[in-house]
Amino acid sequence: MAHADLFVLPSNYEHTASWCRNHWPRERPCSPATRWGAAYDLVIAGKNGDMFRRGDAADLRVRMLSMLQGTATMEVMSHAARETFDAWFAKYSPIKTVDAAARRLLAARRASAG
Repeated sequence: MAHADLFVLPSNYEHTASWCRNHWPRERPCSPATRWGAAYDLVIAGKNGDMFRRGDAADLRVRMLSMLQGTATMEVMSHAARETFDAWFAKYSPIKTVDAAARRLLAARRASAG
């Protein structure tokens, strides 16, 4: 997959958020089926990928063709894919969330002890 320009996730069983977050750092737009709710929060049509109607091969074809029409479109979406990941990671990185949770627990413990 190292040479892929686009990641398509047609599965009814895989979680969109995990797969898209694995491909966006590699500047690869993501195109999942509309099954999973996270896709609606993460994928911005025409910016960092697109979504197609689950089980609709014709819709997938149309959306893939529109994304792959020009290298400029793919280049813009590739950079936006990385930016989407960076924004997500800056907010939800385990390093930040674990640290914040630990600080809240310590503060609560200190407050109850004192």
